[in-house]
Amino acid sequence: MARRSDHTREELKNLAIQAGYEILQANGPADFSAREVARRIGYTVGTLYNVFGSYEGLMLHLQGAVLDDWLDALRDDCGDTPSLHELASFYIYYAAKHYNTWSLLFVRPATQKEQAPEWYVEKFQRLFAVVEKSLLPHVGGDAAEASRHARLLWASLHGICTLSVTGKLDLLGHESADAMAHRLIDTYLKGMKTHV
Repeated sequence: MARRSDHTREELKNLAIQAGYEILQANGPADFSAREVARRIGYTVGTLYNVFGSYEGLMLHLQGAVLDDWLDALRDDCGDTPSLHELASFYIYYAAKHYNTWSLLFVRPATQKEQAPEWYVEKFQRLFAVVEKSLLPHVGGDAAEASRHARLLWASLHGICTLSVTGKLDLLGHESADAMAHRLIDTYLKGMKTHV
């Protein structure tokens, strides 16, 4: 078993995040435990809590790893300037392919006692920045409007995506999640034009 002096604090943090991510990929958040992370890296749960501050702190860092993976996959798949339709299709694809890790972002709150730290908010903002960039041409280059619309559009798309990955979309009809998402975007953009 590893000893506390075998790794620096930063190395231990990275080991725990990697092990936790692998556990999540295999089992999803429902069967996740800090004890299993500690066992895999050869440290105690107490050491993990010393590094991350708490169980919530560990979960927050794992959510951050999911956000990083999501953004990297998005850039690899769609490039730097994807269309809104490409973003929607990718979101549905990513959630289905990586459901066990993706669902961590929504199954457990980032933190129950205090605001999410700035580094975590910045990770979410990097994802929203991609959507905002795709919306800029539709709002006359107004960054504040693009930001507002990005969040509303994402929240709507997230509903379709969640219904799809949980097998509930069939209750709404026979249209695929992709088709519904594209219809949502088309309708939303038309609506934006009528309110300019």
